[in-house]
Amino acid sequence: MRATPDGLTVDADDHVWSAHWGGARLTRYRPDGAIAQVVAMPVPQCTSCCFGGPDLATLFVTSASIGLDAAARTAAPLSGGLFAVTGLSIRGRPTARFGG
Repeated sequence: MRATPDGLTVDADDHVWSAHWGGARLTRYRPDGAIAQVVAMPVPQCTSCCFGGPDLATLFVTSASIGLDAAARTAAPLSGGLFAVTGLSIRGRPTARFGG
């Protein structure tokens, strides 16, 4: 499967984080488009990401299991799960409440 960008978020340093469907990773891009960081994930289909927690220091990542055959599900049994990535030394940015 070829990796394609899926959901994304922006951190407090104006870097864009992209989840990669079929890529088993998240990529952090600098404002100039250069890759700043790659975080490997234990699942092939990362669907989206966002920062949360009281200090916006936890990167939450969603994933999917749809379309995976039995061998892929066996190789990545956490597919479809929600992950909390900590220890990045990066924070998200506060967001405005919709309609607020």
